Amino acid sequence: MKTLNNYIVALYGVAQDFQTNEILIVTELMKTGDLKNWLRSSKNIPDEKIVISFANDICREMSFLEQRVRVHRNLACRNLLISAEGNTIKIADFGLSALVNKDDFAQRDDPYPDEKDFASIRTLVLNGYIHKKPLKCSNQFYNQLILPCLWYEPNQRPNFKSLLELLSQWDKVKAEYERLNRPYEKFFL
Repeated sequence: MKTLNNYIVALYGVAQDFQTNEILIVTELMKTGDLKNWLRSSKNIPDEKIVISFANDICREMSFLEQRVRVHRNLACRNLLISAEGNTIKIADFGLSALVNKDDFAQRDDPYPDEKDFASIRTLVLNGYIHKKPLKCSNQFYNQLILPCLWYEPNQRPNFKSLLELLSQWDKVKAEYERLNRPYEKFFL
């Protein structure tokens, strides 16, 4: 089976039970389960490193979809599955996804669908962090990466590509943020 992308749960087959008319799908096994249940378990409090890793995985996949003019329309913690090793997130449940014709949306008063998928990231952030800064989250990570996803106006939020670029440069951004926020340090060292 050819894998379309490392961040999409692989689909191996589809079948129909002719007695019940149920459609059955066979996908790769993601033993750890979904992000929703993983976050709810008391032993799994994600630190900044895990959040960055998971955010990278999600943004890579959503950026991949954006480039192919596709919209997922159901990006939620329950549709983000964690690998058995616990270090990779893959996106599942493409039942509501669609190929997008930008002209259709230009004629209506409806925002372009990638903004809708990005609004899902906003929901993920709110669900994952319950409206407040996580205890193990640095101020700079929260201010630079999480808060922009929560902005009300869609045109103020970063798109997946720019968020992915920021995440990939996070170590540099973090060091610069810390340097700029300690202006008096040179006088005391």
